[in-house]
Amino acid sequence: MNLSEKLTMIRKKEGYSQEEAAEKLNVTRQTISNWETGQTSPSIEQSISIAKLYKISLDELTDNDIRNVIENKVSNTEKIAGYMMLYIKFIAAVLVVLVIIGISCAIFIK
Repeated sequence: MNLSEKLTMIRKKEGYSQEEAAEKLNVTRQTISNWETGQTSPSIEQSISIAKLYKISLDELTDNDIRNVIENKVSNTEKIAGYMMLYIKFIAAVLVVLVIIGISCAIFIK
């Protein structure tokens, strides 16, 4: 069972709606939904709060799979960094083109 399935199962076992769990964990209902659908994962701090809320250990919560949670976070961070680098390269290319156009205009106007 993966973390998202485990989160759903434990929440339902404890009798909480997504809204109630979100309120107790100081997050939005959408955050709970994202965790439970596997779109995102809780941070380590959030995982600790979840474990406390449901009165289970982190090992029980993650099935001793905390390494996968951390690797998933690192992977997501690397993806975001990759997108940021593409954006920066695009902006740099646009600036170079604008400078070339500006120099060209200055030469032809004289």
